[in-house]
Amino acid sequence: MPIGKPDGRLEHQREAAQDQLEALVERASKGDKDALCELCEKIAKGVMFKVTYILGKGSGVEDVSQEVLIRVCENIQNLRSPKAFKTWLSRIIVNEKNRYLAKNMKQGDMLNIDDHLEDTKEETGEFIPQEYVESKELRKKVMQAIEGLPMRQRETIMLHYYDGLSVTEIARVLDVTTQSVSKNLAVARGKLKEELGRGLQASGQMGAMVALPIGAVLEEVLKIESACFSAGEAYIHNFVSRCAQFSISDAVDMVRVFSAAPSVYGVLAGFCATAFTAATIACARNRPS
Repeated sequence: MPIGKPDGRLEHQREAAQDQLEALVERASKGDKDALCELCEKIAKGVMFKVTYILGKGSGVEDVSQEVLIRVCENIQNLRSPKAFKTWLSRIIVNEKNRYLAKNMKQGDMLNIDDHLEDTKEETGEFIPQEYVESKELRKKVMQAIEGLPMRQRETIMLHYYDGLSVTEIARVLDVTTQSVSKNLAVARGKLKEELGRGLQASGQMGAMVALPIGAVLEEVLKIESACFSAGEAYIHNFVSRCAQFSISDAVDMVRVFSAAPSVYGVLAGFCATAFTAATIACARNRPS
């Protein structure tokens, strides 16, 4: 099935997955601890993927990801509708990212939240070769190009093409105008097209490649790269299962269990441990006496 064309089976699978997520969110919002742990397990990798490419690789990613999961555990019962979960989670990620940046700014530095103002040029004819989806090497180049964008543009790209939020939804999440969101998307696409096109020209690979709308390419690349990001779901699931066996008084033991995690999974296990501890406490507070 060519990229960009509708596929009934894939659409049905997406709808089924969304229905399952909403059912899980609804159970968690009603105080089901097992559902909350399962929800955290399901979203943990995606949260860290988004934070990594919004905030940028390096220090802060683990801290922000951890805080996001804690906020989910603390506030899930305040979520009005399971259908709003994706936008609600995106807002939490943005808030925790902003909180981290504000806390860690050096004195005299100023956080620029209007990166779109640096360039008002809009590109037309935004098409890039399909090989950017099919080739692992070229997908990495797409991710590197996204990393090279200003933070607000990276954020907007992730919210639109990874989370699937509309311009209006993104404007609400970021607390900006729809015009600002549209400008960020246009400028970011133009920069990505220019960067990726320059790379292909330098390698002499332009040739007769099939071109696709850059938006379709970004959606596919982000989906594939997210699925490959920081593997270890089975290991994390094992930790979630053990987490459910602990009571609040066993928090010290829980920390010891997670601290023994192999280093290759240490980052995800660490922030999941804190989040699941918060989940246990939050649910305990709401348990009938």
